[in-house]
Amino acid sequence: MVRDERGFAIAAVLGLLVVFAVLALVAALVSSGQLSFSFFHRASKKAFLAAEAGVEEGIARIPDIDAFPADSGWLQLPDGSRYRSGNPTGAPQPIQVRALSRVLPGYGTHAVFNQYVVRASGQDPGGRAQRTVEAGVQVGPLPRGTGY
Repeated sequence: MVRDERGFAIAAVLGLLVVFAVLALVAALVSSGQLSFSFFHRASKKAFLAAEAGVEEGIARIPDIDAFPADSGWLQLPDGSRYRSGNPTGAPQPIQVRALSRVLPGYGTHAVFNQYVVRASGQDPGGRAQRTVEAGVQVGPLPRGTGY
């Protein structure tokens, strides 16, 4: 018995084309998602680094806690990222002194340790991502009564 198999090659080729088209569509969607994630990750990293720069500036200004003013607004970095003291929304915050003149065991009462909290927020150049970094800094031992 001989069967008529004309047209089978066309059906097979069309079936393979549909399979390849679906695979190409899935690959494009996955690639697009990865690209979007990559852009957001880069923006988030720039915002974090800007916030970290703000914290480093704040730490460098200790013990003069008024030198990092709360009303300074956003400060621009060379790559376009920005940072400011405090949180990204609401009023900016100055460097905070958490526990002034703490005496630790083994140092007697003539030495003190001051604790500072420095918080800064960063924003990427496009304003898509914001990050906040907070650091606790302990300075000492310092002679009591020196004003540090």
